[in-house]
Amino acid sequence: MRRYELGMALTYAKSWGIRDAVREFFQNAIDEEKENPDNKMFYSYNEENGDLIIANKHSHLTPASLLMGNTSKEGKSELIGEHGEGYKVATIVLLREGKTVRIYNNVDNEVWVSRIVKSRRYGTDIGCFDISHDFFNKKYDLVIKIEGITVDEWKDIIDSCLFLQEDLGKTLSANGSQVLLDPKFKGKIYVEGLYVCKKDFLHWGYNLRANLVKLDRDRGLIDTFDLQWTLGSVFQEVKDADFIAENLNTPDLQYVHVFLKNTAEEDIGYKVSDKVYSDFTSKNGEDAIPVDDVDEFNNLSRAGKNPVMVRSNIKKVIELRMRDYSSEKPRTIEERFDDWYTEASHYLPKHLLSEINLLWRKK
Repeated sequence: MRRYELGMALTYAKSWGIRDAVREFFQNAIDEEKENPDNKMFYSYNEENGDLIIANKHSHLTPASLLMGNTSKEGKSELIGEHGEGYKVATIVLLREGKTVRIYNNVDNEVWVSRIVKSRRYGTDIGCFDISHDFFNKKYDLVIKIEGITVDEWKDIIDSCLFLQEDLGKTLSANGSQVLLDPKFKGKIYVEGLYVCKKDFLHWGYNLRANLVKLDRDRGLIDTFDLQWTLGSVFQEVKDADFIAENLNTPDLQYVHVFLKNTAEEDIGYKVSDKVYSDFTSKNGEDAIPVDDVDEFNNLSRAGKNPVMVRSNIKKVIELRMRDYSSEKPRTIEERFDDWYTEASHYLPKHLLSEINLLWRKK
């Protein structure tokens, strides 16, 4: 028998619980199948003995995979994990919670059993895997058995994994991502079907493609602005003009206008802008001008125009259609820069904006 220490204190990843740990094993199994569709994932749960099985048809582990940072996923944005820590950290958490992880590494006829042992080197309890040889005749080359999962714990795991849930309710598809419209998902963010976090300010839930978000080592999510920006690209891919037009006031669609294009009638941007423009003029008159700035509103009012205050993103969407109806001369590069600068001022630091403006004006 060989023993491999995991090199982490049992208190590592204090914020993680059982469902977070199990999520890591599911994540690895999903990534393995995504890289090779023939490497099918399998799972089962036995309520009587509490055994949770997660397996892959053709996967294989080596002791080198127990090294922190050792990963085959680095640079592969389509996969969920890439830090090389997942299943090691998950094993530590499960040991801490009184669970045993038993890995049947059948390519090498090995059984890996997780244990807590007293380390002579460190003078404290640590986690490890004891690896011994044995022979199996199994359908899957890699079988991970997590022992002692209670029924309540399994229910919590189901809630964190969309693919374990039978009914997701109404959803919108977005090129590999999903908008989860059922109220039970409000604010919940999943990546490739695995729960990441909850953002209460959002109206709906989301299951995002792995290459859309950058998760940290604790599987925490990007900040609020980055998330809203990402959701803008997701909704552009939904291709439902009515839904987008009707929900522009939600924080979920705060930046969808950045991704909308209006180059042809079949474009989603054209359809959204057409609907928003039509609703705007029906309510405010054909001569109405959308504005999102008090000074602009006052200047237009003094000039005898009909300005109407709207949210900035709604103004941008309306302007797509207004330009399409107009007979304006081609816009100069200066005008285009001014529009870009106004938009960029919402996102870029002031020192960068000042430098860009100075360089441009010198030109």
